Amino acid sequence: MSIYGVPVEIGEVIVSYLVARRDVLQFAFTCKEAYACALPSILRDVSLSHRTKIEASEQLQAFCNYVLAHLSQRAPCIRSLTIGAPVFKGLQVYFKPDFALTSDVARILALATGLRVLTVRGAERLFSNAPSQVVAAITSLKNLAEIRFEDYAGPHALRILSEMASRPAVVRLSSFDAPNCRLVPGRHHLLYNLTQSLVTLTLVNNLDLIQVLEPGVVWPAVRHLTLGGVRDVASLPALARAFPEVRKLEVYARCIDEKIGRDLWTRLESVSLDRPVPICRPVRNVELVGSDWVQEQLCLAVEMMMSMAPTSLTCRDADYWAVAQLVKCAARTVRFVKFVHAKNTQSEGAYKLGGPCSVEGWLDSHYFNTLGQAPLNALVVPVDTVYLDALGDQSAMHSSARKAVVILDIACGIAARIPTVVHIGLDLGHHPSGGQRWYKVVSRDAHHLRLEALREREGREV
Repeated sequence: MSIYGVPVEIGEVIVSYLVARRDVLQFAFTCKEAYACALPSILRDVSLSHRTKIEASEQLQAFCNYVLAHLSQRAPCIRSLTIGAPVFKGLQVYFKPDFALTSDVARILALATGLRVLTVRGAERLFSNAPSQVVAAITSLKNLAEIRFEDYAGPHALRILSEMASRPAVVRLSSFDAPNCRLVPGRHHLLYNLTQSLVTLTLVNNLDLIQVLEPGVVWPAVRHLTLGGVRDVASLPALARAFPEVRKLEVYARCIDEKIGRDLWTRLESVSLDRPVPICRPVRNVELVGSDWVQEQLCLAVEMMMSMAPTSLTCRDADYWAVAQLVKCAARTVRFVKFVHAKNTQSEGAYKLGGPCSVEGWLDSHYFNTLGQAPLNALVVPVDTVYLDALGDQSAMHSSARKAVVILDIACGIAARIPTVVHIGLDLGHHPSGGQRWYKVVSRDAHHLRLEALREREGREV
C-alpha cells in the first residue's frame, strides 16, 4: 500500500513509534505526505535552552519563524517545551535573556493547546526580567500536567506558579545557586493553589519552604514525594503533616533527627534513600542507593531497617557484602532482594575473570551464604557478562551451550545457599545470552535440587 493512501492520523501514530529523532527527520524529508505525518513527532519535544546567548537567539528566531509560518497547525503539536536563561559555559555569570521576540513567543504559547510539560531553566532569572506578554502567555496555559522550575525558584517564579491557570499534577522545584532575594511569609506563596491537583512533588534544596511559606496547608492528593539536595535539612514529620497521603518517598537529603512514627504516613508503601533516615514505621518496599553509607553507618542502617521491616529490598549501586551484612543483622522480614548495578569491593581478587575461575568461587565471593540467613523467597542478581564469556570460551565450539550450563549452575548454587528461596532471577544485562533469566525451585532435598526455567511472562509476574 502506498503512503499516499494512508490517512495522516494513522501515519502520525506510526511515526510516533520512531525513537530516534534523526529517523523521524529522514522520514519527514522524503515527501509532503511523510512530512505531514511526522510533524507532531518533530514538534513533540522542543528545547530552547542553550549555553551561549548567540546560540539561544539563533535557535529562538528559527523556532519562531518555523512555527509562525503555519501557526494554527504547528503550535498545537508542541507537547513538551524547555525554555530558560542561557549561561556562559563554566562561569557563574549570567546575562539577561533576549526578549526581542516577545510577541512571537506569546502568540505561539497562546495556541500551544497541546502543551503538557513546561521546563524553565534559570526560572527566577528569567521571570524577574520577563515582559508581561510572556508572563501572561505562560500563566494562561490551561492544560499543563507537569511544571519544572530549575536552578532557583524565587519570588518571581513562585508568583508565576501561584497564578497558573493550569493545575498540574507534577511539579519539580530545584535550587542550585545561592539566591539574592528572600521569600517572605504572607507575601510569597508556594503551591497553595495546587492543593487538590498535585500528585508528584520534587524539592531539591529549600526543603523548609513548605513550613515557612505555607504552615498548616495540606496537600491530600500528593502520592509521590522526592527530597534532594546537599544544602538544606528536611523535617520529615513536618512534611508528613503537609503531605499525609504519600505512598512513595525518595530521600536524598539530610534529615533532622525527629522520627516518623506509626501515626504519620500511614499509607507509605515505598521508600528510596541514600542514607539512614528517621522512619520508625513499617514500609513494604525499600530501595537502598549506594552502599558506602551502609558500611560507614552500619548501626544506624540496621536500626532503620529493623524499624521499617521491609518485605522487598532493592539495592542500586550497592555492595554485596554491605547488603548481606545488613540483611543478616536486621532484615528478618525481607522476602525479596533485587540487586541493580551491584559491585563487589570486599572480595576483589577472590576470583579471576578470564582466567581459572569457577561457579563456586563466584558464588562464595557474592555472599549468598550470608543472604541465606534471611528467609528470602525471591532474589534478582546481575551476572558479570565478562565472567560468562570467560567460562564460555573454554569450549569455543559449544560456547553458547556452555554459557547456558553456567547460568543454570549459578541458579542452582544460589538455591543451595539460600534454603528458603523459590524464585531466582539472573540479570544478564546486554549479554547476547539475553536479558533476565528466571528459575523456580521445583523440589529440594538433602541430595538433590531441581529447578525449572520460567517463561518471560512468568518472570515478570514474579
